[in-house]
Amino acid sequence: MATALSFFGRVTFVILSTSFGNSFSSSILDWLYSFSPIESLSLFDASLQGKISNAIGNMTSLINLDLSDNKLSKNLPKSFGKLKNLEIRDISDNLFEGDIDEILFTNLTNLRQFHGNGNSLNLKVNPNWIPPFQLDTMRLRSWNLGPQFPPLLHSKTQFKVLDISKSRISDSIPSWFWQMTSQFYYLNISHNQIHGQIPALLVTYPRAIFDFNSNNFSGLLPRISSNLRILDISSNYLSDSLSNFLCSRMNETMILEALILIQNRLFGQKPKLLDEVAKLVDHSFFPPSLGTIRFLHSLHLANNRLLGELPPQLKNCQHLTTLDLNGNEFKGHIPEWLGLGLQNLIILNLGSNKFHGSIPNELCALVSLQVLDLSHNNLSGYLPKCIGNFRAMFKRDDYILESLTTTFYRREVRIRTNNNNEKEEEKSAAALLR
Repeated sequence: MATALSFFGRVTFVILSTSFGNSFSSSILDWLYSFSPIESLSLFDASLQGKISNAIGNMTSLINLDLSDNKLSKNLPKSFGKLKNLEIRDISDNLFEGDIDEILFTNLTNLRQFHGNGNSLNLKVNPNWIPPFQLDTMRLRSWNLGPQFPPLLHSKTQFKVLDISKSRISDSIPSWFWQMTSQFYYLNISHNQIHGQIPALLVTYPRAIFDFNSNNFSGLLPRISSNLRILDISSNYLSDSLSNFLCSRMNETMILEALILIQNRLFGQKPKLLDEVAKLVDHSFFPPSLGTIRFLHSLHLANNRLLGELPPQLKNCQHLTTLDLNGNEFKGHIPEWLGLGLQNLIILNLGSNKFHGSIPNELCALVSLQVLDLSHNNLSGYLPKCIGNFRAMFKRDDYILESLTTTFYRREVRIRTNNNNEKEEEKSAAALLR
């Protein structure tokens, strides 16, 4: 192979990947290290394993290095720090472990992107160290960065993409970092133990994605930017009125497509709004502005304490494909407009609420529906005969991936009624569609 490459003279670009029919099942081939003129080396998904040789430091012309999706292990060699022309380094989804210090970055003045997700590395740099580069992308999911919030981020960076999820941080976020959030296109700080309050999220980039789920944030829901596309603050300790949360931007067009607030404390107590406006109807807990977010595809509000009847404003969200309101205290009849107004629904979860009455035949108009959960309510009567219309549920695989939020749902119908002396009826999709 080395002889064959030398036949072509100066080689600056090399791709070796199983995607192109290669399979090495070994460490990085030693002859590659001798090609110092190489500027781009892509060894992604090449079944590589073992340790990287110090000889990689000889490849000083490298601008782009991609070693992702392999089984490379042990420590990263110190000679990585000699790749002074490197702009993009991707070592994600390997088995690297050990400590990473300043030496690996000292000479990398041109570095713009560092992808390291899915490794077990420990970042051990001096808190006062100032990186010599300006990153726009850094992905360090599963690294050990904690317990303090990493001061490395408070440097001359121009982040657009940052992933520090699952990084063992158990600290509050300093004000200087919150001031940086306006520049992010993608920010993932999920699955840590970060505590404190979330301030207003003012975002410059349109269609931004923020993931704060599975932390210890408390206090009120933050004001959100009209530029947010996906916001996940599920599994925290936030409490507030949805009216305060959504209605603060009513004068702007929102492009929000997915809102995930599962497992918080929304409406754990009556909001002060009820003390100020006498005898508000129950559906005031859902703000009228919700129906003006016309681009909303995915709404997850499960496991809170939301009250009242489903507001008719929801039928204006005609792009909704997922509506998950499981585990709240909604009451009243299941409205007919769910079937007539939200005909793009794929996932409808109204389980574990206080709905009563019969199941409306209009739900059968949801021909794209693949998940329907009405269990653990006070429903009565018989199952609609037209329930056999749910042919989209009859798929070979049992689970469906909700794409915007990467949430898996079991493809099924779950319905519990109080018919026949409160005998339960819970059936799988396959049983109902026979």
